[in-house]
Amino acid sequence: MTKRYFGTDGIRGLVGGEKINSDIAYRLGQALVLFCAENNLAPKIIIGHDTRWSSAELENALIAGIEKRGGEVLLVGTIPSPGMSYLSKLENVSLGVMITASHNDHRYNGFKIFTAEGEKFSDDNEVRIEELIDIAEGPEKLAELKHDEEIN
Repeated sequence: MTKRYFGTDGIRGLVGGEKINSDIAYRLGQALVLFCAENNLAPKIIIGHDTRWSSAELENALIAGIEKRGGEVLLVGTIPSPGMSYLSKLENVSLGVMITASHNDHRYNGFKIFTAEGEKFSDDNEVRIEELIDIAEGPEKLAELKHDEEIN
């Protein structure tokens, strides 16, 4: 089973590259809500991030994708990954997302997904999320959202 986006510990890569950009974040947000629907889970997703400069942009695109599909978002702000794992279990959510690239330098970022039990996603779930990312609506919808925000 070869994965396109996920590596050993989530999705990580150079910001602006193939794996880590606003389009992928937007599609990931949609994919998470679709995953919840397929698994009879409420689409309630908690999001935290580290202090990287790119985290805000990725978080905004992730939120837009989640909300596009009718999901609910709880924002934590800056938090370490173990804290995000703990809150994913504590806050009665279906999934948690930590925006981080861990030990990699500031040019990198990524997404780590937690279950409602605060555990890392299984390989099978990661494969399904990748499939859902690939069928989610793409950048033209994100551009529409940005344009609508500028008008309002």
